[in-house]
Amino acid sequence: MSLDLTPTFFDQQDVAAWSGPSGRLLQIAEIALSCARMCAWDWDMLAGETIYFGDPRPIFGCVPSADYEHGFRAMVHPEDIAGLEPKIQQSSSQRFYEDEFRVVHPDGSVRWIYARGRFFHDETGGPVRLIGVNVDVTEQKSRDMELEKVRLAVQAQHAMLDTIVNNIPVMICYMREPGKVQWANRAWHETLGWSPQDNHGDTAALLYPDPEELDKVREFIARADGKPGEFKTRTKSGEILDTNWLNATLPDGTNIGIGRDVTAEKKAGRDLRESERRFEALSDNIPQIAWITNPDGETLYLNRRWYEYTGQSPEVALGYGWRDIMHPEDLETNAPLWEKANREGTDYENEIRMRGHDGEYRWFLVRAIPIRREDGAIEYWFGTNTDITEKKQSQEALIRAEKLAFAGRFAATVAHEVNNPLTAVTNIHYMLLCEKTFRKTSAASLRSPTQSCGGCLTSSGRR
Repeated sequence: MSLDLTPTFFDQQDVAAWSGPSGRLLQIAEIALSCARMCAWDWDMLAGETIYFGDPRPIFGCVPSADYEHGFRAMVHPEDIAGLEPKIQQSSSQRFYEDEFRVVHPDGSVRWIYARGRFFHDETGGPVRLIGVNVDVTEQKSRDMELEKVRLAVQAQHAMLDTIVNNIPVMICYMREPGKVQWANRAWHETLGWSPQDNHGDTAALLYPDPEELDKVREFIARADGKPGEFKTRTKSGEILDTNWLNATLPDGTNIGIGRDVTAEKKAGRDLRESERRFEALSDNIPQIAWITNPDGETLYLNRRWYEYTGQSPEVALGYGWRDIMHPEDLETNAPLWEKANREGTDYENEIRMRGHDGEYRWFLVRAIPIRREDGAIEYWFGTNTDITEKKQSQEALIRAEKLAFAGRFAATVAHEVNNPLTAVTNIHYMLLCEKTFRKTSAASLRSPTQSCGGCLTSSGRR
């Protein structure tokens, strides 16, 4: 098989010259360029003409015109030509030129080209020729662009992770060796007081100076079972904090510690328990029944007096156990008053009967005030039940006694004054005026007739 090695894409002044040593080298060079999908070029910058070596069609999609304006320049992507020519101009004073740009093939496809060349200058130092090569790097460029996308995505993820880690309100630290912190987030430094520039050394020994506590921490780090641990942690200033930690080990052996300063929470918990203890001690030693409900009437708390009086257990009493204790008649009259207090947000007050553990009903004065949320809505009701049975009985006895006394006085008056009408009338009138429960309006209405009667009798006596 014969192979035609005659050059195709530059002027052949003497085909016979290809049979010599120089011609053989040119043939080898052109074959090498074609195999590498490259083409070489010689640009006469003064004449504005370009000679191509090798096959330029894989690069440009055609054989470009030798004329610079209508050949090479016309095929460069419009967005790249504006930057390409200034770069050539800037590089012309140097020895080498290098750039990447896009070319548009006749079918509209776009390819990335890598160009590298060498300038030749005249006696005055001005560039006259630029000889170089073009390489199609589209596939490599695509790979690079994909890698760049991946790199940017990873960079964005790292930035996002860094933002989260450094703004999350928990302490995070990495340890290559147990107890020796290699990196820590902002919350760790701000909470414990150590700056990123501090040489922590054996960090665990600094944070836990107590030998027993330090041993517990080292065991906790080595165990790395994901279970939480609470420790007394010393800050750089010497303050002791209550801290809660989770610990885990990554596949590469890096140990991650995640911790929170729970000093304020634990103090708040202690204060709350102390407050609850004081409240219960106070409410259990007042003579009244004390209770807390929500607006629906569901009981959330009852003091000791309730259980002593009703005999109910907490399981029965809490919730709506009070319905079994209140007198059925009072249940009906109580509902509208409770609804009105919830609707208007006013204090609640009522008198009801409640059944005791002995089965007997006693009277109670019930008073409650609303406890509101920040938005003003009622969240709880706090109230007391005061036993007023004796007061009720005393009032009823007093009323009965007054009625009996009144009846006795009236009977005595009638018996002793039956022969003296005027005296009987005036005495009855006096008793009515003195009666505490007699209304002033009624007394006023009787005064005038009595006077009239007395006047009539007086007139009769003068006759």
